[in-house]
Amino acid sequence: MLTVTLSTSRFDLECALTSSLLGVTDEVGALSLTVAQMAAATRVSAYTLRYYERAGLIRPVARNSGNQRRYSAADVEWVRFLLRLRETDMPIAQMREYAELRARGVLTTEARLVLLGAHQAGLREQIARLRAHVLRRSTGQAVSDRPVEVLPQDVGMAGVPGRLLDHMRDDPP
Repeated sequence: MLTVTLSTSRFDLECALTSSLLGVTDEVGALSLTVAQMAAATRVSAYTLRYYERAGLIRPVARNSGNQRRYSAADVEWVRFLLRLRETDMPIAQMREYAELRARGVLTTEARLVLLGAHQAGLREQIARLRAHVLRRSTGQAVSDRPVEVLPQDVGMAGVPGRLLDHMRDDPP
């Protein structure tokens, strides 16, 4: 169990049921997490967090007077969003493009939706191909190198899942 003690507050990061991390605040009362605390809250390594920052996926993180990174609640939610993109095999370059658009603010919402929609369409095509391979395999047909026909109903732009859009509520001005 990972327990963080700050002042007189004690907080169990692994058993938190929500993303609100009460009791871990900076001098002005805002959520403030160290790299280790952020790693525990997002379940990624400190190395991954630093890599995401170097790769331009995370905006430069605020630092305290000792030059230590201090992550905010918005940073926690953004990293969780990035992890969902990685779960869908979005390439880092495309994630960086999305992050750059996000940093430019609400005026890029349409461009971000287009990027997510294109990624979703690619995923639907991949799913359709994989289903066709599974179907061929299960019916005893030989799997060949010929392209698999992807039917129009298998690929769609019916909208981007809500979880992928949640972070847009907190876009920078």
